[in-house]
Amino acid sequence: MLFREILCNNNIKRKLLSSYHNSMIPHSQFFFGKSGSPNLVLAIAYSQYLMCKKKNKVDSCGRCESCIKYKKFTHPDLHFIFPLASVNKTKPLSINFIKYWQNILLDKVYFSHFDWLNLINLENKKSIINVDEIKNLTRKIYLKPYESNIKVIIIWMPEKMNNQASNKILKILEEPPSNTYIIFVGNSKDELLPTVLSRLQITYIPNFTDSEINEYLISLGVDSSKSNVISKLVDGDLSKAISLTANKTNDSVLEEDFITWMRLCFSLIKKNNSNDLILFLGKISKYSRENQIIFLSYSLSIFRDAFMTNIGQKNLKKIIFLSENFNFNKFSSFINFNNFEKIVNLFNQSILNLERNANSNLLYLDISIKLCYLMNINLKKN
Repeated sequence: MLFREILCNNNIKRKLLSSYHNSMIPHSQFFFGKSGSPNLVLAIAYSQYLMCKKKNKVDSCGRCESCIKYKKFTHPDLHFIFPLASVNKTKPLSINFIKYWQNILLDKVYFSHFDWLNLINLENKKSIINVDEIKNLTRKIYLKPYESNIKVIIIWMPEKMNNQASNKILKILEEPPSNTYIIFVGNSKDELLPTVLSRLQITYIPNFTDSEINEYLISLGVDSSKSNVISKLVDGDLSKAISLTANKTNDSVLEEDFITWMRLCFSLIKKNNSNDLILFLGKISKYSRENQIIFLSYSLSIFRDAFMTNIGQKNLKKIIFLSENFNFNKFSSFINFNNFEKIVNLFNQSILNLERNANSNLLYLDISIKLCYLMNINLKKN
């Protein structure tokens, strides 16, 4: 992975290059960014630059023996640790899943925690980084590098470390070997032990903007009208944008499901009729988990557009409804300062719960009841 292959983030690239040229490379770092940010690809490009034998001032050469091995993620001095789930009460190690890891990096580079678990058929399991993983790291970290003069350890999703693993790695962070660099790559600071976090130099990696995602999707050959809609749905998450692009669920299906859902919610408010709503939620809950996340992301985007419309935001590129039987402006009147923030939090938490394998039926029923309550506040005023 070369710096020039990574979309935007030029300020971050300059910062990382500067740390090398000024001989100020921290031994323990945390590339912190939300899901879909380029934190993992930047960590890989950075480590490749450190090991490149013919680097220039701004990038790896891409041609030396080290870079060639990096292209396949097989450099013997580059080590990865990532979350896994126990199967049959055994505690798996990253080294035993490294072929799967290399394959997903070769296939898409930008991917989510859910994408990873789905690849290794563990999407319905709770994933962690266990203490055996760190014990294995402890054994190898003090060995001499094989080919380079340094070793790099990339720990992806370190927030998945359990307490035993966190306490174990703390000892490494306190006295890291002089020829070893450890890079945490994750989405959450709050889930790391404060004692671990305090020993890391944090580099915040921002998500992509809507326009950056739009341009990237167009460069992949996605139709500009579709890329514009997708870029608005994903809130800077490039991995989600790529999944939406490849997903067979089209905009008309998402729109139809959203309109049906909202009408049934209003029917519950006005007529106390829950039977049709429950039947509909049963249908939605049978979608694949990925399609459910896409549907909730799409719905959240509609609520955002509705709020912006209601407060008079001009020049807003709204998602265009194909149905002539849905009055978007009337719907927007129910979304305002009284309920918008709570609705956003509700959807974000629900998406997170889905990614953590929550029961879909109960989750959608919970969202629907809470939406009914939040919109009923404004319904009474209209």
